[in-house]
Amino acid sequence: MDVYPQSGSFVAPIRPEDVREALLIRTGLEVEAVRRVAQQADAQPLKRLDENLDAQAAAIRDNDMALLDDLDDSVSRHRSSSALNSPRAQRLLDSARALLDEAALPCAAGRRPAKTPTLSEHRRIADAIRTGDPELAGAAMRVHIAMVARAIELDSAEAETQARSKSVK
Repeated sequence: MDVYPQSGSFVAPIRPEDVREALLIRTGLEVEAVRRVAQQADAQPLKRLDENLDAQAAAIRDNDMALLDDLDDSVSRHRSSSALNSPRAQRLLDSARALLDEAALPCAAGRRPAKTPTLSEHRRIADAIRTGDPELAGAAMRVHIAMVARAIELDSAEAETQARSKSVK
């Protein structure tokens, strides 16, 4: 939101630099969170993660994208909050994720409609955590976030092209 004194507050468009900054924050914090989870190698969080991933697969089968988004959000939030153990870092991560979610809204039916690539990326992250290798877990998370970034970029470019073609008509 942009605030202009004595003029009002206006919802600002999402700027590419804001998306890049949010991706930087999300990458740094989520990679560190997943590295810490891998170092802990605790069976209980892995069991919850596997249950969540099974529920994500069921949501995909049922074409319940709202549930899938909730499950994705839940697993990400739990992993980061327990691993980072920092309310301030969690707020920063939540803010970055919210901006990225907002950037992805116009293209919700875009590049990753069935979310199957996302689920397979999540499974790779879980497998990497299971190995107890923090570098492997961090690399799996980096790939996932890079794919999210790529989808946002492609959808933004497509939305821009569509907007231009509408204005020409």
